[in-house]
Amino acid sequence: MRRRLRLRGRLTLLSAGIVGLVLVLGSLFAYLAVRDALVGQIDNQLRGRAAAFMRRDNGYHSARLDSVQLDFRSAFTLDGELHHPAPADAPMRVGCAGTACFLRI
Repeated sequence: MRRRLRLRGRLTLLSAGIVGLVLVLGSLFAYLAVRDALVGQIDNQLRGRAAAFMRRDNGYHSARLDSVQLDFRSAFTLDGELHHPAPADAPMRVGCAGTACFLRI
C-alpha cells in the first residue's frame, strides 16, 4: 500500500511538471507566431508610420503641424488627456511648446 502512494505521488508530480512544460512551450510558440507582426507595428509607430488598419476612412489623421485648432462640442481625449471645450464654444488651439532631444532613433 505504501508503494502505491509513493508511485501516485510521483505520478502527480510528473503530471504537474508536464502541464507546466506544455504551458511554457505553448506560450513560447504563441509569442513566436506573433513576434514579427508586433516588431513591425512597434517599428512603424516609432518611425511615425501608420499601421495598415490606421486609415483615414477609420478616423485616423496624421500630419506634422506646429499647431492645430479643434472645435468640439463635448469633452474629448487628446494624447491620453481629457479636455473640455472652451467657454462660448470657442475653438481650442493646441500647439507645440518646443522640442525634446532625448530620444534618438
